[in-house]
Amino acid sequence: MLLVSPNFLGFPWDTYENAAENLASTNQLLRQWGPVRFVLYVRPQHSWVESCVAQYVQQGGTRSPEDVARRITSGSNIRFSALIREVTAAVPTSMVVVRSAAGADFDSVRDFLPLLDVSDHRSLPGVPGRRNVSLGVGGLSAMLKLNAELEPISRQQVRRLGQTKHTTVGTDKHSLLSLELREELRQIAIDDWWEIADLPLTEGSTPAEEFRNTAIQLKELSLPPVAQGAELLLLENSAALGLLAAAAEDLHGQLGRLTPFGSFVHRAVYKARFERPLLASAIRTSLRERWARLRHR
Repeated sequence: MLLVSPNFLGFPWDTYENAAENLASTNQLLRQWGPVRFVLYVRPQHSWVESCVAQYVQQGGTRSPEDVARRITSGSNIRFSALIREVTAAVPTSMVVVRSAAGADFDSVRDFLPLLDVSDHRSLPGVPGRRNVSLGVGGLSAMLKLNAELEPISRQQVRRLGQTKHTTVGTDKHSLLSLELREELRQIAIDDWWEIADLPLTEGSTPAEEFRNTAIQLKELSLPPVAQGAELLLLENSAALGLLAAAAEDLHGQLGRLTPFGSFVHRAVYKARFERPLLASAIRTSLRERWARLRHR
């Protein structure tokens, strides 16, 4: 039996402060069916916290990314070495496998399958390929503003459109968090990865040397700049146009089946999807002409 859940330990917002209790209860429930093994993936804190913030926004959150990130950073288990010690005090160390999820090209499926003695997921029936969709900074910032104006059910619809049809996911190299906070988190990760390397981890865990190598690489890592001002506005507008195109396409799919106006909607969708640069240019030209007329009155 294989059970996968991000919430076995609890929730990231409190850095899994009830992890030991939750894992002990899970173990007690499952062990009646046979031997139990827990596989924990840990990620350097500076990227993990940003991922948590993105998850918070996509789930309909309205607080500022910096506030959410600082709340997580202040948690008692922000150092994963402390979390691992708590977990291995609640259940036998031999039951806990700790894997590193460091690196931009990390593939959790490819990393996990060898623990099941499976080298290629394509050999498993019914396991489709997938990717973890990220909206990027522009999409997240635009969605955060929409969340503040929308009802919860509408926020869910925006999230669905953004994740399934947004065409510029993950293409920007910026951050919504201050450089000061990310530097703090990076230093936490460097110290923490050294500590994890010294823990008595069970067979199947990422080798200690890899944790040490990651700590060394993190020292040389260049953190992306903060998105702000006109630059952030440009990213937001691009994402908003992408969401508008996705909404128009979604509307086209629904109205095309229900009304005789399918061809009209199709033309609108085409313009929204493929003529966005022309649309933005037309808007700018119109604004310039209107400003010129006002100046000469």
